[in-house]
Amino acid sequence: MKKRIAHIAGGLTTGGVEAVIYNYFSKIDRKDYELYYITYDTPDPAVKKKFEDIGFHVYEVTKKKENLKKSCKEVYTILKENHINIVHSHMTLMSFVTSFLGKLCGIKVRIAHSHLALYPTGIKKPVYAFFKFCTRVTSTDYMACGKKAGEYLYGKANMKNGRVRIMNNAIDTEKYAYNEEIRNKKREELQIGDRFCIGHVGRFAEQKNHAYLIDIFYEVHKKKEDAVLLLVGDGPLQEDVKARVHQYGLDDAVIFAGSRDDVGELYQAMDLFVLPSLFEGLALVLVETQCAGLRILVSDAVTDEIKMTDRMEYLPLHDKKVWVNKILSMTEEIKEENLALRSRGREEVAKSGYDIMTEAKKLDRFYEKRLEGRR
Repeated sequence: MKKRIAHIAGGLTTGGVEAVIYNYFSKIDRKDYELYYITYDTPDPAVKKKFEDIGFHVYEVTKKKENLKKSCKEVYTILKENHINIVHSHMTLMSFVTSFLGKLCGIKVRIAHSHLALYPTGIKKPVYAFFKFCTRVTSTDYMACGKKAGEYLYGKANMKNGRVRIMNNAIDTEKYAYNEEIRNKKREELQIGDRFCIGHVGRFAEQKNHAYLIDIFYEVHKKKEDAVLLLVGDGPLQEDVKARVHQYGLDDAVIFAGSRDDVGELYQAMDLFVLPSLFEGLALVLVETQCAGLRILVSDAVTDEIKMTDRMEYLPLHDKKVWVNKILSMTEEIKEENLALRSRGREEVAKSGYDIMTEAKKLDRFYEKRLEGRR
């Protein structure tokens, strides 16, 4: 049976969810697939083309918050007219909307996929709890990127009884493996030279905590003037971050690289990766950076499930001084470190179940079984 699958996500940019979908379907044998991608936001043209090049039909629909009725009607029409037989929602909390529409269309396989864990307070708490309940009731299958993301959306009981399928945020490990030649090329291209390069990859949004990162870097740069901060990505808060950089007089020390399709190569140019996120699910960027063999500092708001190497350390968000002192102490360690150590990253990531070639075959078998009515 032809697998006619619709993936539904908030956007189609260089974000982590989109990268996970692309990683899997660029490696799956697609001859038995008809693929659709529904996004609530205007797609990035370059990313859209990448998806279309591997066979996706991309649709942009009205945002729910702008006109819920119109948005739902558009999604329903796409599902119905294209005879979708599997709907795979990456909307986490809002997956119940897609699953309900899929049910109305008679779609028997309706997958909710949790990519993060949020712990709201106040009025949001009961509202989120209701959304979770609706998602569990309307979806036939539960997926998550990790244990905490699964517990968050489906509850601990469903995790324990095996109802939730973990779909690792797998990558092409060869693409991200450390390469000294690429390192030298990218450092020259970015005019980094021998400076100590601190890197960050992520959308300029509240979740990624860029203001906190700039504050930390300001203190680091005062004591280590040859430090440079490489920021990769775009997003709604980018201009605010640029203003903060200018306010601190760091214009010559911070590189805004924008949205890039060579992120795997940019990792090679970095010496240290810093991710002070307020929350994450199972961040794909941490799989990639560990594969690249980078030293990594990450906030304790991020799940420890993602740790696969001893080159990643967790720090508390409540004290910036801890971050500053740690980075300063690591600069000399990293400078004296044998770069060959970075080559171990690829093997450690593959051993941990994050190699895309293996994981893509598992997902293909899962879709096949579900269409046959098996679990």
